[in-house]
Amino acid sequence: RLGVHRVTPEPARLMQRLRGLPHARQVVRNLRLKPHVVPALIRKFHEAKVSGAPSVTLWGTGIPRREFLYIDDMASACVFLMTTEHNFDLINIGTGTDIAIKDFAELVKKITGFTGRIEWDATKPDGMPRKLLDVGKLHSLGWQHKISLEEGVEKIYDFFRKNIATAQS
Repeated sequence: RLGVHRVTPEPARLMQRLRGLPHARQVVRNLRLKPHVVPALIRKFHEAKVSGAPSVTLWGTGIPRREFLYIDDMASACVFLMTTEHNFDLINIGTGTDIAIKDFAELVKKITGFTGRIEWDATKPDGMPRKLLDVGKLHSLGWQHKISLEEGVEKIYDFFRKNIATAQS
């Protein structure tokens, strides 16, 4: 469920055969609306801000690194791959850059407006040290992500704020 998401090749191969379209199995890691870390941090920091909490406690050390990709960029990459000639059977979709969870937490803290401290509970697991895809094939075809990490988190937080009442009922 979390981590790497693969788009199965069978529908793509069928489209290629029926319509002459190029295909590739896409591998995507950590869509900004999918993995647990993004909504969990947004909610924790938002609730701490609203309640006036002095701190937020997060699991692990914050040292592991993760790559994040906004969902609109993932969709753009999929359309790009379906409409671009290439000979790759497997293509990673991502940004090609990662960020330490500690730095990501600071970014979410800033965007949500929480002014308290972040405390790290090192007795809890960190998970994999690093999750970063090699997106060299995709970049060699000319595709680049357009939505920065900060802009993506801002969009998600705006959506969260506009829909929190509905989510809580």
